[in-house]
Amino acid sequence: MSEISTIARPYAKALFDLASEGQGFDRWSDTLALLSNIIADETMQSLVEDPFADKSKLSELIKSVCADKIDEQGSNLIDTLIENGRLNTIGAIASRYEELRAEAESMVEADVESALPLDEAQLEKLSTSLEKHFGKKVKLNPSVNEDLMGGILIRAGDTVIDGSVRTKLEKLASTIRA
Repeated sequence: MSEISTIARPYAKALFDLASEGQGFDRWSDTLALLSNIIADETMQSLVEDPFADKSKLSELIKSVCADKIDEQGSNLIDTLIENGRLNTIGAIASRYEELRAEAESMVEADVESALPLDEAQLEKLSTSLEKHFGKKVKLNPSVNEDLMGGILIRAGDTVIDGSVRTKLEKLASTIRA
């Protein structure tokens, strides 16, 4: 995996630089997400990994699936990745690009797991609190995890804030056994 992220890094940086020059962060985010989803498809994955696949036909196939959702630069990216045998790194390129974008926009993404769905007011309050904590804008990615029993678990970059009932019970059980 580290090899893939090493390969993806210069591609992501080049796309980020293009976006920074006025090409649009959103446009490249959308293009990379679309390409990642296409390449993640099982059928497409087998074509990408086939060393005998015709590169020009593979390029045309991907472009036809994208239809009018990519521009000339997106098309050039497809050709470059195919020519260099790097099409399988598109997911890592997209991830690294989003990291660079988040840094530039002073934003942090936080995955928030809760035992029950959080309403808009709770999400807003949590977002405000995390923005104060990190000193950046926060984009919340809420999800439900019933195994938590209650409370929330937040992952933002390297930071983990675990306020789940499950963890509190595990700590209590560990203390009692000791």
